Amino acid sequence: MVIGGVLIYLGLSFLADWLYDAWFTLPHSDYALVLLILVVIGWVGFLEGVAAGIGIALLLFVYNYSRINIIKHTFTGAAYRSSVDRPAPQREHLRRVGDQLLILQLQGYIFFGTAYQLLRVVRRRTARSEASPLRYLLLDFRLVNGLDASASSSFVRLQAHLAETGVQLVCASATPAVQEGLVRAGFDCQGVTAPCFVPSLDDGVEYCENHLLEQAGLAALEPEHRLEARLERLLEAPSRVTLLFEYLERLELAEGEHLVRQGEPAEDLYFVEAGMFAVILELDGGRSSRVGTIQPGTVVGEIGFYLGKPRSASVVATRPSIVYRLSMSAFRRLEVDHPQIAAALHQWIANILAGRLSDNVSTLQALLD
Repeated sequence: MVIGGVLIYLGLSFLADWLYDAWFTLPHSDYALVLLILVVIGWVGFLEGVAAGIGIALLLFVYNYSRINIIKHTFTGAAYRSSVDRPAPQREHLRRVGDQLLILQLQGYIFFGTAYQLLRVVRRRTARSEASPLRYLLLDFRLVNGLDASASSSFVRLQAHLAETGVQLVCASATPAVQEGLVRAGFDCQGVTAPCFVPSLDDGVEYCENHLLEQAGLAALEPEHRLEARLERLLEAPSRVTLLFEYLERLELAEGEHLVRQGEPAEDLYFVEAGMFAVILELDGGRSSRVGTIQPGTVVGEIGFYLGKPRSASVVATRPSIVYRLSMSAFRRLEVDHPQIAAALHQWIANILAGRLSDNVSTLQALLD
């Protein structure tokens, strides 16, 4: 009798916990599962009830997880720009045709349910190709933990769909395991013009921007956008340009040579005439990260120069380059000798900084949407 009473007490306490108390704490779907397990245990058996509960719980997990949106952020090329510091004509063109680039930042673990969501989103976008043609789809895998075989097959179908509609697919920040899974499933990296995988989102955006500029004939700067021509428009007189160049020092840099080094005093301002530079942020542990690319027709080192602070990053020539150096002492003499020329330079640099700020604000607004 004592053993039977203990068993009855334990059974009633379990029923009170899971039938009465659980009503006030569990979601309705979970409470319905508890009732179903109880019915199966009472009707068939204990082990069968446990097995039924585990199976149904797995099905509910798959269903609920498939409803999670794997697309963390959606951008267009008009809102999200690469770190390449481009001249105004290129920036303006990319702003006009930015809708031809769609950027999707993915997240979480991808399986067949969540991958199908992605496929539907892309199909809806390509269906609007007549109003605004889509030319590039950039998928960012930086926040993706992994994907299963069924998801890899979905990406293969996505690539085939894009090939039919004339859209180039680029995958950024994919881990080696993700790349291997996609290639094993049949991802075609041979018969496409765009690279299948690029190291980072910034590299992918830069690739797509470069091709959009090439299609418009704006990849290379025209002579009127070179430094001397821009200074002539800025100063409104060739004689003033000649006077300005008396305060500048011409420098030629070989590939791999530093223009400025992170942490050095900012005592010079540089005007880029030709070549290309990479902005490198030096991190702890000897690591480094490229955070920008500088092309001809712009200015280098203006933030530290105006604020009087050390260089925040290093600038390295990625090809043979030509710059003009304006030292702090020369700038002070220019302000005294030719204040109108100095004021025009201040205005030009302010316009460059305003353009960069505008691009950053557009990206921030897209992140907050």
